[in-house]
Amino acid sequence: MSDDQSPTEGEPSTSRVVLGVVIALVVLGGLTYAAYLYSNRKSGAVFPAGYPQSKPAAKIPTISEIDCNTTDPAIKTSPNYYIKCDNYKEGPDTKWTTVKNPLKGTQFDFPEELKLLPYTNGYNFAWRTLPAAGGLVISHDASSLRSGNFKTMKGEEYPKNYWKQYNGLTGVKSVTPYTTKNSVSGWQAVYIYFGTDTPTLDTFFEDPAVPGDFMHFSKGVLSDEVYKKVMDSFKWTPKSTPAPTTAGKQSAPTTAPTVGSPSASPSL
Repeated sequence: MSDDQSPTEGEPSTSRVVLGVVIALVVLGGLTYAAYLYSNRKSGAVFPAGYPQSKPAAKIPTISEIDCNTTDPAIKTSPNYYIKCDNYKEGPDTKWTTVKNPLKGTQFDFPEELKLLPYTNGYNFAWRTLPAAGGLVISHDASSLRSGNFKTMKGEEYPKNYWKQYNGLTGVKSVTPYTTKNSVSGWQAVYIYFGTDTPTLDTFFEDPAVPGDFMHFSKGVLSDEVYKKVMDSFKWTPKSTPAPTTAGKQSAPTTAPTVGSPSASPSL
């Protein structure tokens, strides 16, 4: 076909061919970028607070493999070792304090010596050589702060799927109904970490006033006995309301969360 001839019927024009190539490249580029983002997300593992924040070094055994009689300092200062062999236990002189948050309507008891620190939506504490980020005690899992399908999850559905928000967790081993000594009902979940370990026990209490919002406890380095005592002390309490807004700014809340005394007010 000469330059001044038009394409015959059924024969694609040059512009159509170019357009097709451009579209194909755009689609291919989009797929490649999506694959890159996915790969990036999987390579940088994300964990909930309260979990060991990185995969144990090759020489650090998993929790189930750790020998508590080891003398290896690298193992004895690992999160896995603390969780299994050197967790926090109540002593004869342990003093307990009551942690209250009237804004969320919650109350629970906790060992005073562990010195709870404010976390984004809860409290955590340091233990031995572990920073406070590895000792989350409680967080407020509000549906409004979640994304996608997680925003609408209520009841048992949320603890069953909680792990999917963190690519450092690889599954759920069990979710079972749980009721405290104070007759507060919820669920306890065991999540799988790096495909083998189950390092902690998570407890979820759904807010009776706001279905879909949960108070979420994590056992971490607490002993089984201490964790159960904390769980049994948990109560829902009447909520206070923030003072009315003035000139576009919200006044200070009528009651601040407290740990033991009104002078301490970590945010939850």
